Amino acid sequence: YVQPGASVEGAVAGLWRKIGHPALSDLRIVEAPVELEDGYPNPLPDLFYGEDLILFGRYRGHGAGELVLEGRRAGRSHRFTFDG
Repeated sequence: YVQPGASVEGAVAGLWRKIGHPALSDLRIVEAPVELEDGYPNPLPDLFYGEDLILFGRYRGHGAGELVLEGRRAGRSHRFTFDG
């Protein structure tokens, strides 16, 4: 959204800088302590600097454990583990 009176060129340039260099791309959940179903968004979107990643879904089973997320940054694969 561009505010009235604001520079359209500046807004487009800012958007281009943002989407041209995601913090992580090709995101996927590779391990979870429960069986995941009906996840949204699917597929997972790229993650950009300064933004949150919010996931919704259903799961089957119960239990605690680690959730492992993988993605790519600057052409290299990265793995992140979250305790749950």
